[in-house]
Amino acid sequence: MFEGKHIQVGAGRYIQCHGALKRAGEEMVFFGKKAYLLYGDQVVKGKTSQVLEESLRESGITFQSEIFEGPSTEKSFGEVAARVRESGAEIVAGIGGGRIIDIAKAAGDMADASIFTIPTSAATCAAYAVLYVVYGEDGNVDHSGFLNHEISGVIMDMDLVVNDCPRRYFVSGIVDAMAKKPEFSFTMSHLKDEGMIATSEIATKIADFTYSKYMRDTRQALRDFDDKKDSMLLDDMVNMNIMLTGMVSDLSIGGK
Repeated sequence: MFEGKHIQVGAGRYIQCHGALKRAGEEMVFFGKKAYLLYGDQVVKGKTSQVLEESLRESGITFQSEIFEGPSTEKSFGEVAARVRESGAEIVAGIGGGRIIDIAKAAGDMADASIFTIPTSAATCAAYAVLYVVYGEDGNVDHSGFLNHEISGVIMDMDLVVNDCPRRYFVSGIVDAMAKKPEFSFTMSHLKDEGMIATSEIATKIADFTYSKYMRDTRQALRDFDDKKDSMLLDDMVNMNIMLTGMVSDLSIGGK
């Protein structure tokens, strides 16, 4: 059934806490001493660069950085990958939202560098998923690409995604995650017996669990978000938006 293809679950390490960005250097140093930082825009860089870059320096990691506002296209992947190779970087880090994270994943894979994702919102599972969305030059989604190796690490700083991010991004991440349940219902009915393998069945169970928890607890989680409350429920919801929903995508065979 797997036809000899390797199975990737997501990221080697996932760090989620307040102040997680300060740990970026000690996480990345396992994978090399030279990094390429890809910021999504000037606002993202303004929020993250001082803490992130100081953390890298403290761990003895040198780095180059750029703000990249281009689209998630094959052309962008190639341009960024070429600069990564030229820099000699062993690590690529994408900092921002789903677009820049997808670009960092694709370019890092092309350059054979370790990949770190540093999301600045809880709006998408892109930070954990081993696929990336490829847009055509016309601005429409063209296809999905799949990484040759897992993401090395995800740095999820709750100071960024809760304390310094609009509520609507958190809500959109919840809706995106909830969509996995009807998506799977459709996929499994289409695949029939071909889809009845352990990884897909486990992915379905995770999607069922997260959907039920969102239905039961989202209102309280939003109150905690609005109050900037350091609650276990809010921690769970952010984790579900990013890690568990990314894991559902990774375990399924539908996308591949």
